[in-house]
Amino acid sequence: MRTVKEWLSDFFFPERAPDEACFSQEVVDDICVLARGAYPKEFVAFLQGKIVKRGERRVALVDGLSVIKYVANERSTAFDLHDLPLLHGSVGTVHSHPAPDPRPSAADRRLFERFGWCHVIIGTPYTARSFVCYDMKGRPFPWSVTGSSLGDGRKPL
Repeated sequence: MRTVKEWLSDFFFPERAPDEACFSQEVVDDICVLARGAYPKEFVAFLQGKIVKRGERRVALVDGLSVIKYVANERSTAFDLHDLPLLHGSVGTVHSHPAPDPRPSAADRRLFERFGWCHVIIGTPYTARSFVCYDMKGRPFPWSVTGSSLGDGRKPL
């Protein structure tokens, strides 16, 4: 018998999860600016985009951010589910860690399971090189930036 969580997941995320994510340069730049501006506290936002097919692969094209009302400190962020706008087109979340360690905590993993397929944690020094992308289960997830090469194996699609 299916659990309520499995049923809700199929209802809200009927499509198969993407195989990778591709971010616009503008979104990457905005994330870096927001993270630096929030330091030494964390920030959180929702990734906006769509899932497209490229051959046999499914790609989350991330082309915007939805910044929401939240409360933050040096160790966490919190937001009220009642304050969330309708997040049509949301493919995941992004939040900062005010340290260079971008590994997800248990709370991060719970957030990942609830809100989309693709999740970014950005640590200090808040550059594209300090991004780590994760899937819904908290596993590393391949990503790239449209029209650029980060020089460390991640290439544009």
